[in-house]
Amino acid sequence: MDKLMHVLVPNPDESRKEVLEGCIDIVRMLKSFEKIRVIRKEKALYINYLKKEMKEFKGVLINLDNLPKVKVEQREREEKKLKKEERKIESPKRNPELEKLEKDIRELQSKISVL
Repeated sequence: MDKLMHVLVPNPDESRKEVLEGCIDIVRMLKSFEKIRVIRKEKALYINYLKKEMKEFKGVLINLDNLPKVKVEQREREEKKLKKEERKIESPKRNPELEKLEKDIRELQSKISVL
């Protein structure tokens, strides 16, 4: 049972090239799935942020009649503060998983070019 068996593969270079191209396709699919996962996370963050803002907005609308008169200068300062807060929404950082998948694609393509 411990006998070794060898099989002749016709056109080994072509077979290897096809396998590597298949690997590239798989890595590209993984990359697109990773992008979708990141987009879904961002979507959830934005939805939570929007829900929070809507609750706050509803509270402001309820108390709209009770607001005191505000000078124009104070209103401008408050608007500047709000604009600064809007800028603070974090942009997504570079995903190391995507970088790794891109590196894998480049390595597989270099192997194909050698063939």
